[in-house]
Amino acid sequence: VGTVADATREHRAVVEAERQRTRAAALMAAFPDGVMVLDEVGTVVEVNERLCAMAGRPRARLLGAAAPFPWCVPEAGGCPFGGAVPLERVVEEDVTLVRPDGAVVPAIATASALRAEGGVGLLVTFKDISDRKRAEAGEQALRRVAEAVAGGAPEERLFGLVAEEAGRLLRADAGAVIRFAGPETGRVVGRWADDGVPALDVVDLDGDGAVSRVAATGRPAHVADYAGATGALAEELRDLSYRSGAAAPVRVGGALWGAVAVAYRRPGAISPAAERRLARFAELIAMGLSNAEARAALAELATTDHLTGLPNRRAFEERLAADVERARRADAPLALVILDLDSFKRVNDDLGHPAGDRVLVEVARRLARVAR
Repeated sequence: VGTVADATREHRAVVEAERQRTRAAALMAAFPDGVMVLDEVGTVVEVNERLCAMAGRPRARLLGAAAPFPWCVPEAGGCPFGGAVPLERVVEEDVTLVRPDGAVVPAIATASALRAEGGVGLLVTFKDISDRKRAEAGEQALRRVAEAVAGGAPEERLFGLVAEEAGRLLRADAGAVIRFAGPETGRVVGRWADDGVPALDVVDLDGDGAVSRVAATGRPAHVADYAGATGALAEELRDLSYRSGAAAPVRVGGALWGAVAVAYRRPGAISPAAERRLARFAELIAMGLSNAEARAALAELATTDHLTGLPNRRAFEERLAADVERARRADAPLALVILDLDSFKRVNDDLGHPAGDRVLVEVARRLARVAR
């Protein structure tokens, strides 16, 4: 004896449920942010591939886990979206996703209640804010360099600060500021190394390394892998275990002054965006150098005779006072020589003051040859 029942309704329910699951899976896959679903007891029941990529873990590792999650560290401490108690409101929290290799991804986690037939769970989305954090870090680094420039920091301190800020911002292993001493060599005037490895003092600008290309073209350059680069500098970088690097030109008064550069111990660590960030540091270096040159020019103008180019009376009196004090401290003799130009008044009277000025300039030039 058997019975036959109409299962059309049940079949339609199964088909509709499968359709809804497919739609939900497609929606999670297309969502640009990471997505995590927790059930009523706080267990992860679904994640999308974007979250797997952000956390650096396969889907199977994330499913079935319960808070607190070792790969998600809230900045405020605790776990605002874990546990069996559903949230009564939408909660946002700055978190850091930690990958197995130690790399981190800053994100904003947003949790809200998810009501379903089985109870109330949680829907958590993770928005990657790495670009925003990098931009903020870049602005802070540039601000520190700009403050040093505005404060008239000595060149050695400014160059060292630029090398360190550029290196740290770009997550490089080393940074440097190189001043070109000609078409073939450069001198390292500012440096920073994350591991304290001694840096180079003088570099050759041959070959096709990043700094060499800047010196040759005046344009930003990067090298994805120094294993294939030529030149003495590329060889020295390989000896120090650096594999990739980037450099940007520093121009002062329209002329190529040098370059700011970073280096990495891993290949392929450079992107075009790194060149653009370096270019901003190069602009600040140029500004600092221009300011320093302007200050030096003003100081020279205040202490130099405009006609002869020799120190003026103000500079003479300052130097004389300092030399007298130094001679007293050392109990050493000090001599002062006074010169008079014979018949100089006649030159002015007979030939005019312009001729007298030319005589003064020539006398100053000859004195400068034989005296400091």
